[in-house]
Amino acid sequence: MQLWMVWLALALLFFILEIIFPAFFFMWFGVSAAIVALIAPLHLNIYLQFAIFAVLASVFAILSRTIFNKYFYKNSDKLPKTNVEKYIGKTLIALEDINNIKGTGKVKIDGVLWNARSIDDNNVIKKGREVIVEKVEGVTFYVKEKEKEE
Repeated sequence: MQLWMVWLALALLFFILEIIFPAFFFMWFGVSAAIVALIAPLHLNIYLQFAIFAVLASVFAILSRTIFNKYFYKNSDKLPKTNVEKYIGKTLIALEDINNIKGTGKVKIDGVLWNARSIDDNNVIKKGREVIVEKVEGVTFYVKEKEKEE
């Protein structure tokens, strides 16, 4: 098998990976491998071919990140949100006392049990009280007790 065929097969593999895991990551490796497949018939040293591949993939990845940040995410308000950020501001029920000192507290949302901590370390929120999600860190919701409406 000729070396250009190996580079072409590698490019195809990277394009398939990009289809399976779309993130504009594997695509640049595929493009770089395809370019090296075009220059491989010039009988360049294999190490030089690999160096060209690595440099091209790096340059494409850096340029694409720069372009995406500049034109698509001009400020932090437009940055893509994670799935858990959609829970910020939601009202939940404390399933057990939320006590930061004892390290207790659970809430449930969408059928999933989460650790809960109070925004205020000195505030114990009793079981059954309504809480509002203020922030999410890892698998922990930081909440405050919902003020009672009169």
